[in-house]
Amino acid sequence: MKFTGLILAALFVGSAQAANIGNDLLVKIAPEMVASSMHAFSTRLPAGTQIEDLKVAGWVHVNVPASQMTTLSMNTLRNMPGVLAVTKN
Repeated sequence: MKFTGLILAALFVGSAQAANIGNDLLVKIAPEMVASSMHAFSTRLPAGTQIEDLKVAGWVHVNVPASQMTTLSMNTLRNMPGVLAVTKN
């Protein structure tokens, strides 16, 4: 019984964290991949997403419309070629 409770608690915490991902993100891209990654972001992320190259060591500012932000968007960013890190801004 306690084991089942622990599993349910872990699932709840995980889903609560996913809900608080936020839509204002900083993405670290391998410097040699910035141009191609920026193009990929513009074609693969939801419509209305704002993408800005910060021109500092491969960091890119990505702002996904709040209504479009999903875990899928985060996973899409994390799994793109050249992406080294994704973090909240």
